[in-house]
Amino acid sequence: MSRPELEEALLLLRKAQEDADAVKKLVPDTDIADSVVGFHAQQAAEKALKAVLAASGDDFPWTHDLRHLMDRPSSTHASTGHRAISTRRPPHVSVSYVLTHLSPMC
Repeated sequence: MSRPELEEALLLLRKAQEDADAVKKLVPDTDIADSVVGFHAQQAAEKALKAVLAASGDDFPWTHDLRHLMDRPSSTHASTGHRAISTRRPPHVSVSYVLTHLSPMC
């Protein structure tokens, strides 16, 4: 991974963390619309996926389509050192589980 790819990936992960933090703070507030919480949850997932793509040198498209990002060849098995990490999650893993476990990434 080149230095610019690493820097872009780390920036995207920091931004994903910011959105995940917003979700955690907004969820308990019943005055906040679900659509606002959902927006930040989607943004956290999108930025985390784009970080994986950036780290693997993928010139990912300008899109908000999570399925499209997940289906890119470089996102299915991003190589990091000697182990491969799959960004596909089993269908039984909830979005809240993914957001809960996003914090340790940054």
